[in-house]
Amino acid sequence: MTTLTHSPLKTYVNRYLPVIMMLVSVTVAMLAYLQAAHFPFFADDKAYIEYGPLTELAFSDLWKLFLQPYNPFSEFLPLRDFSYRFDIKSFGLNPFAFRMHNLVLYLLCSPLIYFATKKLFECFPAQKSANTTWMAATVTALFMLHPSHTEAVVWISGRKDVMAGLFSILAIWLSMHTHRNNGFSVRYASATLIALLAAIFSKASAVTVAPVISLLWLLFWKDIPAASRHRSLLIWPLSSLALGLFTAWFFATSIERAPFYLGAETASRFFAILGWMARLAISSESRHFYYPVFENASFPYMVALGIAVLFTSVIGVILIFRKRALWSFAVPAFFLICIPSLQLIPYSPPSLVSDRFIFLAAWPAIMLVVAIAWRIKPLPRIIFLMVILVTWSYGTITRVPELKNHVTIVKADFRAYPNYYMPATYAIVDITLPDNYYDESIAIANTISIPELRDVMLKIIDIHHGADADAIESGKLHNSIRLLWELKDKIKQYPDQAKWDMPVANLWKKLLKFLSAEWEVLVRSYPDNALVAYNAGVWSLEMNVLWKAVEYLEAATKSPNLPKDTLGSAYHNLGIALLRSQRPNDAEKIFIAAIKAQRDPQSITYCALAEVYRQTQRQQDAADAEEHCKHGEAG
Repeated sequence: MTTLTHSPLKTYVNRYLPVIMMLVSVTVAMLAYLQAAHFPFFADDKAYIEYGPLTELAFSDLWKLFLQPYNPFSEFLPLRDFSYRFDIKSFGLNPFAFRMHNLVLYLLCSPLIYFATKKLFECFPAQKSANTTWMAATVTALFMLHPSHTEAVVWISGRKDVMAGLFSILAIWLSMHTHRNNGFSVRYASATLIALLAAIFSKASAVTVAPVISLLWLLFWKDIPAASRHRSLLIWPLSSLALGLFTAWFFATSIERAPFYLGAETASRFFAILGWMARLAISSESRHFYYPVFENASFPYMVALGIAVLFTSVIGVILIFRKRALWSFAVPAFFLICIPSLQLIPYSPPSLVSDRFIFLAAWPAIMLVVAIAWRIKPLPRIIFLMVILVTWSYGTITRVPELKNHVTIVKADFRAYPNYYMPATYAIVDITLPDNYYDESIAIANTISIPELRDVMLKIIDIHHGADADAIESGKLHNSIRLLWELKDKIKQYPDQAKWDMPVANLWKKLLKFLSAEWEVLVRSYPDNALVAYNAGVWSLEMNVLWKAVEYLEAATKSPNLPKDTLGSAYHNLGIALLRSQRPNDAEKIFIAAIKAQRDPQSITYCALAEVYRQTQRQQDAADAEEHCKHGEAG
């Protein structure tokens, strides 16, 4: 009688309570992310969307996205860029619409995670006896509330991670439906490869999902009865690997690489990054935009954890065909998905570890945690999983407001890592210097552990100080101009740490942009100072920022305060900026003005004028100018 009474209740609980738990988790995640609904574009969003070439791309030319990169960073992301163009066409430059698109894509991940996880748990004998419905629902709830996902979902530029994750999960779910008792389903296998290609076209790093799918297909091939287990069926796992290898080669040859450096730091960097990613996938700690991999006190422990993950992955691949267990799939899957971020091919990101890097890698890590939790008794298991759910929910809810803009990100990271050079540098550039807090800026700069960077930042502070009201009388303005030119040459020499610490190299490249910003500060502070405008224009021309060069040099040439012995040079540089800007007719007038302004007309001006005539199809004029050019050079 008891069985009859409780059995329907147990069935009802097992059927509906997991769904309710997932719905609650998804609702909490959505409410957390809706805090960002009013956030503006920031950082890379502006380059990709507001000022990128997509705004000018006609709908009839969308096919071009699949032939070449169509964003300012030369990244081949056709599906991601297609989605941006769709949003621009449908909603204009409205950050709310773009962010809601991100959120919808993230919502679509939840049912796929549930069904793919349930199917995966059913593939492994140890989990078949457990309630896979509850396990899959728990994994889904944890995935949707994972605090590392906030960066990819809230930051519009993180859409490539959400899209690649969505299509990757779809590909894995489809791959598990290919298995038939007597072979593979051609329809599902083909659909798997199409979904995998869509993931790769969303973000190139999804290529490492290919070996994960191949591993599953090899397991399924081994499950086929010997009489039907034809070697020809191996074409499918080989096809997945071939697709991954081909696209990996294609993207590896197209990315901007950093110089290779062979040293102990290279190996320790690899393992430390892997350890950090494992840590962030399962921990409840607060999340950040910049992580101090080398500078953090936990560095040796992260190296050890990375070695453990790699070792366990190798053992798992070896044992999975002998004694099938979930860990022997989950750990290698985690490692494979992390490979593009491990700096095997060095590139220069702003942080060696980022939350968005583990958008998909968090899934196998969560599956492993849940599988382990199901080995303990129900009450401790519930408490353990609830603690994770609550802490991850809190982490997601509190992290979202920190992603409002770059300033809020820097403030949060600086509070967490006050001695780390990356947030310290941006705290100076974005927060303290704009408000003229020089003492605070100097104090922060002195905490930077890299001597070369500390020296540059202290000089940038000194340059900014040149915009003070008494700068001309005190000589600070002249000192600022001199320092700006000196630092330009100094920044060409990278610090030693940049050889193995890629974020240092990334930041070092951006120092020139910081110096350009200081020129803008000086120009705004002294709009009537012709020498400031002239120097800013020549600097911008050397940096190939042509529109600024034209603006500053035009102001300098029009000023009555520009010294006469500088006027010819100002005209010449303005003409070069106009010529490079594809404005030869305007450049001609300026070069002629330069020749008139020069006491002894320079041959380089005639050489530039000859180029103007050649571009405007005036061959005789070009030949005459060329004669003056050659005569001057000979003289």
